[in-house]
Amino acid sequence: MPRKTRAHGNAAFREYISLPATQKLLAECVDGSTPELQAALLKDAPLMGNFKNPNDWIQFVHVAGSLYQPDEHDFATFNALRREIVKNRESADHHGRRRLINALGLKKKPGWVKDMINGAATFADAQKLVAMHFGVDLILRNRKVPMAKSKFNPGAPTHQYRRYCPAVEVLTQDTPLNAILCTEETGFYILAPDKGAIFVSKVLPEGYDIELVVIRKVPYDDCFSIPLKNWLKDVIHEACSNRRDVRPNHPGKMVQIGMNMGPRHAQILGWAVSFTRKLSDKEKTRQDANLLGGMSLLWALAKSYLPLDITDPIQNLLDTSYPTMATPNIPVGCGFSVTIDKTEYTFKEASRAPPEGVVTMAYEAPSHIDGCYTRFALSWTVAREILKSNKLPPKAGSNFVDFGLGVVVQGNSGTLTAFQPEKMHATTERGGVISYGLAMNATRRVADAINELKERGQNVRYGLDVDV
Repeated sequence: MPRKTRAHGNAAFREYISLPATQKLLAECVDGSTPELQAALLKDAPLMGNFKNPNDWIQFVHVAGSLYQPDEHDFATFNALRREIVKNRESADHHGRRRLINALGLKKKPGWVKDMINGAATFADAQKLVAMHFGVDLILRNRKVPMAKSKFNPGAPTHQYRRYCPAVEVLTQDTPLNAILCTEETGFYILAPDKGAIFVSKVLPEGYDIELVVIRKVPYDDCFSIPLKNWLKDVIHEACSNRRDVRPNHPGKMVQIGMNMGPRHAQILGWAVSFTRKLSDKEKTRQDANLLGGMSLLWALAKSYLPLDITDPIQNLLDTSYPTMATPNIPVGCGFSVTIDKTEYTFKEASRAPPEGVVTMAYEAPSHIDGCYTRFALSWTVAREILKSNKLPPKAGSNFVDFGLGVVVQGNSGTLTAFQPEKMHATTERGGVISYGLAMNATRRVADAINELKERGQNVRYGLDVDV
């Protein structure tokens, strides 16, 4: 008989846990868990949330434990099983952490690319230098400006794309009339999923300027990549299941972690209180720590793979006025952890990510712009899955579009992108494609609040509110 799936929800899971036979096995596991007892419990357990593998004892315990409140009997049971898991989890030693750092390419020291390009004798020479130092193509693609802004950019080429229009890669009878078709036939450059690139425009008399950066295979393929991707997928899935969707009118999920200004009417600078499910403080801290670890890993990878032209302005904010990432449950500080193949790698002295983070799963956004204090924002496609129900052509679905450049970046796992949020962009119709992503930017609302407080001579207290 087939198992019940997530569609049956929490009720089926709680019903299974409440069965006398299940309660007896759980009690025996608390007294002393064995592989045989675990297998007996997992045998008929309904799949739900991050418990997608019927043999995954750790996710079974985490998912089941998240369903109960501290005053319920089963909360104590799963809390005890969690403690046993943590107790048995291996922690990597210094040599293990060093192996991970080397394997992920975190010791790379990228240079400045704009000076490299403009210092070359010819564009062809610049292309060779970029390929040698960054392993990607250098592509000239001049940016067009929206027709409405042409008076502020005299002589610049223009486009007629509008905001809030869906981006599609194929037309069907259900395609909205205002959809923007993003194909080679309509003038877009299609960056294949196995190709990385630095797109530049010609700006006279200064030379070339960076417009978009796409780096593939981040991190490098090695023995750590697959288990790391699986852990990050679980972290993203958990976050999108338990936190407030900040774009509820868009397909898919987008949630936040770190600093924000709260609702627009509130104007409170603080750490986002994003959980929508009733979880214990301990469980919130665990989930925050995992997501903060994923975000901080993204920042470490960005500093190792992207040109300094992209990351240095962000680092300057951290060095002068911005805190690194924290949450209501994890105070400001340094250090983060990631888990790979049940081994926890803790970097106690490492710098955390910038304070504002975004998590997406199966997300689709129409053409839009975002206010950003820095020129570039960072996005990392951790994983990309194609469902059997997908009806889109190969390589289509959930792809990034920069309308001014006329570029479609076809998605792939391990894609690190530096894009300009204040230029019109979108994510194409997702179809049966699920992309798991982490992103970070510096929103103008937060930046303006910090700057205003400083101008008024007031100290920013990076807690749940601000000094007044």
